[in-house]
Amino acid sequence: MKATVLLVDDDPNVLDALRRSLRHESYAIHGAANAAEALAFVGHRDVAAIVSDESMPGMRGAALLERVRRMSPDTVRIILTGHRDFDAAMRAINLGEVDRFFVKPCDTAELKRALRQLIAERALQHHSRRLLGTVRSQARILESLEQDTPWITAIERTRDGSIVIDDSPVDLESLLAEIEDEIERAACRSAD
Repeated sequence: MKATVLLVDDDPNVLDALRRSLRHESYAIHGAANAAEALAFVGHRDVAAIVSDESMPGMRGAALLERVRRMSPDTVRIILTGHRDFDAAMRAINLGEVDRFFVKPCDTAELKRALRQLIAERALQHHSRRLLGTVRSQARILESLEQDTPWITAIERTRDGSIVIDDSPVDLESLLAEIEDEIERAACRSAD
């Protein structure tokens, strides 16, 4: 599924220019003319990144990105401003915890590079969280198995750390089936 990028600017010409500059990227590009539209969109969709103008009527970009951060902390937040305004930059960084700050007209190659990098980092963070959850779940299952069948996770090692494998014939298929049954029972117990 394509990552969704939301562009927010009250100037339709700027929105069109941003859309055109990103048309060859592999994103689902959407636009919003103001903060209210952007917040409604973020409230109903998984938005990978939001690129917002700072100077908009109704709500400044920094305030918008602060609300987006609270609604969707994983959304990449980029702000664009038409002014080299240090106060606007600080406000955006402090309130919205923006990931990047660009002055208009921004270098579209830099914007594309920033989006690619930040969205890739976001995907890696999601993947890492899922893996961590899997590892934690498996550790709980192993603890449960070890309590019920202490020998199941025991490994005998030699002095040099090599694993000792018993040469006695073992019906491996039966052993694997027994282990799978134990894992399934442990998973059912931990789910209860």
